[in-house]
Amino acid sequence: MTSRNRLERRMRHSALIVAMVCTALTSCGRTGQRGTDTGKELREFGFCYIGGCSSELCTNTEGAASICIYNRQYDCYRTAISERQLSGECGWRMTEELQKCLEGNR
Repeated sequence: MTSRNRLERRMRHSALIVAMVCTALTSCGRTGQRGTDTGKELREFGFCYIGGCSSELCTNTEGAASICIYNRQYDCYRTAISERQLSGECGWRMTEELQKCLEGNR
């Protein structure tokens, strides 16, 4: 199993754990704050998926493909967190670490 497959597997496992905890609490929101959305609404929004040739996409759709060109910035996403944003769309959590990596690999 490649490190990419292990990372994808860990991300799916983490998403499953979050879904189980949210369902158990019955009031876990898209933003991770309790009391904003019901478990039913969370299930309707679903999970975020990592896709693309370099695992550079964070999307609502499982198996999303990219045009398979290499960009040094894509390496930054290997340790980044793909999650549902306040808008309801999937996106990368913009941590200080990710921002520095992206800026350093322009």
